[in-house]
Amino acid sequence: MKALLLKPLRHYGRFRGRSGRAEFWAFVGTQVLIYAVLISLLSDFGARFKSGEVFSHPILWGLWLLLLTPNLALSVRRLHDLDLSGLWVAAPWVVSSIGVAAFNLFFRPKGPNPAETPPFDLLGIYTLLSVMIEVMAGLVMYVVLPFMAAQVVMLLVAALPGQSGPNRYGGPPR
Repeated sequence: MKALLLKPLRHYGRFRGRSGRAEFWAFVGTQVLIYAVLISLLSDFGARFKSGEVFSHPILWGLWLLLLTPNLALSVRRLHDLDLSGLWVAAPWVVSSIGVAAFNLFFRPKGPNPAETPPFDLLGIYTLLSVMIEVMAGLVMYVVLPFMAAQVVMLLVAALPGQSGPNRYGGPPR
């Protein structure tokens, strides 16, 4: 099991070949556990969790950067096991980019109805807040949700069994 967990780190930056489901899910599952423990510790076991400040902690970002290349390489090799191009790893980012373009092209916040603006809104704070809420909702609708859906699809694809014999990316994973 230990060898299975360390294999993606030993093959750091190796985008050729194939990786099986066991290697992929062992590495992903271990990362989920490590992040859960770190977030619990860094947030004082939930005391600072609501503020969201724990997610910008340098330790978490450093770990993410350290594991970025092994994760990408492992994902590409996992796709190779399914006889798919490793370029499919970019699918969630492409979907997100299309969402950003759609947001910029089609989303126009309306703002509050002037007849409904409270009389005490002298500085336009009510108007500003209502537009900000509309923009955030639009970003979630056009960018975040499609990105998350694409990530879920990629995880489901990673759960599929690989080809039992050799394919264009090499022999079956050991």
